Amino acid sequence: MFGDTRETETILLPALQAGLEALKASECVGKLYVFHSSLPNAEAPGKLKIRDDRKLLGTDKEKTVLTPQSTVYNMLAQDCVGAGVSVDLFAFNNAYIDLATIGQVARLTGGEVYKYTYFQADIDGRRMVNDLLKNISRPIAFDAVMRVRTSTGVRATDFYGHFFMTNTKDIEIASIGKCRGVNRRVPDSTRTGYGKEIELQLMVDIS
Repeated sequence: MFGDTRETETILLPALQAGLEALKASECVGKLYVFHSSLPNAEAPGKLKIRDDRKLLGTDKEKTVLTPQSTVYNMLAQDCVGAGVSVDLFAFNNAYIDLATIGQVARLTGGEVYKYTYFQADIDGRRMVNDLLKNISRPIAFDAVMRVRTSTGVRATDFYGHFFMTNTKDIEIASIGKCRGVNRRVPDSTRTGYGKEIELQLMVDIS
């Protein structure tokens, strides 16, 4: 369809929004599979700038290129979580693509990011197909909320993984499966005065 196009600029955010709106209009939860290859640079919502400055690597300013340059993808991810929609991103980049920014939509929705830099079908094709088949064939549940309960005087203070939190207790995950992992940090109970043993309870509510 687009084999003869001369258009070289790309968009991403509007395509994600269209997929989200399609699922919402159908009153369905679900997952968006996104296959993307270049930095979104067209004059459209979600446009990003090139920040690939290798002179910053190893300096105190390196973190500026490892954090999102815009919050629009984070905001879209929050909308996706509210609708029970997760996003899996398959990146086929030959140049800078800013995964620190666009990857947020996968991270916050409980999705995954697959990266095939300088993709070659004869070398990477089998791995890509296996990744996709494994992804679409494993059982998953949508629109999940996870909460960790602890003994009195002890609480989980930090959470790590692909999810979204609107408060300090509820972990919202648009899709969850057996391969999903969430890390929680609980302070050393010997420092809290509670003792060496504590009790933890993990609850997952799936709509």
